[in-house]
Amino acid sequence: MTINQYIEAEVMWSCSAYPSLERLVVSRSESGGGQQLTGHALVALAGEQFDIAYQIEVDAYWRTESARITIDGSQQMSIAVSAEGGGNWQISGAETEPDTDLRDVLDIDLGFTPATNLLPIRRLDLAVGESAPVSALWLQFPSLAFARLDQRYTRLTPDRYRYESDTGYVTEITVDDFGIPVNYGDVWKSIDPSERRTP
Repeated sequence: MTINQYIEAEVMWSCSAYPSLERLVVSRSESGGGQQLTGHALVALAGEQFDIAYQIEVDAYWRTESARITIDGSQQMSIAVSAEGGGNWQISGAETEPDTDLRDVLDIDLGFTPATNLLPIRRLDLAVGESAPVSALWLQFPSLAFARLDQRYTRLTPDRYRYESDTGYVTEITVDDFGIPVNYGDVWKSIDPSERRTP
């Protein structure tokens, strides 16, 4: 079996808030029934250039098991995160760690990409009109500090969600058949969606 046979979906985004180009590939784990998100983003922000690679492992229920983020910019960082259940998140390589209760946190949220919205969207599997709160371990960007972020997803139509966070941020997310964001408000837009692969 070739690696392409494991690929479930893929997408490329550009960003209107700052120069950025990103590619995401979602593939089936070779064992365990979960999924792997592998992404690469090139970002120019606040006078710096960032080359960011990330890999996120989720279980069959789209709960985050681990993540690794490598950042090459004015400084080089390698951040590793693992979730052991019960709020026992282990973080290494980050500037700061959240000092709040993480017992009900199931997701990681990477602030430089819309990719991680896929995780609660797939896990919640909301019907149209339904709404649910979620909590995430949020890697803020460009500060690269971790914090807890409480959020709410509301499914407006089969392919559109309203996203709200406790920071007061509200936007709409349009997704493809797999659940990957193709438009995240006016910030991230997919590139050439007709060429994107979905099951």
